[in-house]
Amino acid sequence: PEKITVWEWAQINVARPLWTRRSSEVTDEEYTSFYGEMSHSSEAPLEWSHFKTEGDVEFTALLYVPETPPPGTTDFTNAKSLVKLYVKRVFISENFDEFLPMYLSFIRGIVDSDDL
Repeated sequence: PEKITVWEWAQINVARPLWTRRSSEVTDEEYTSFYGEMSHSSEAPLEWSHFKTEGDVEFTALLYVPETPPPGTTDFTNAKSLVKLYVKRVFISENFDEFLPMYLSFIRGIVDSDDL
């Protein structure tokens, strides 16, 4: 008898990245939950902005203003950006310092570009 090997694949993560969905499709609870996972904080964000830009450079961004600034983000001379850079949903960089001025280094979030 001939032996046949069959592979079954199971998709582990079925959720689409939150920032790839339209902002009208995302609930406040999902935004708050995602912030908690991303920032490792039990504190809810003060505010968030989810937007897409089109032009010379196209990108989608999901940015959060924390209730209290994370440690080290008020020292503008040594502050590191808390915005993560993705290109086509592939993680590129933990600190995307060129995106925001240093005095906004307390903002957390994700920027995902299709053409960087």
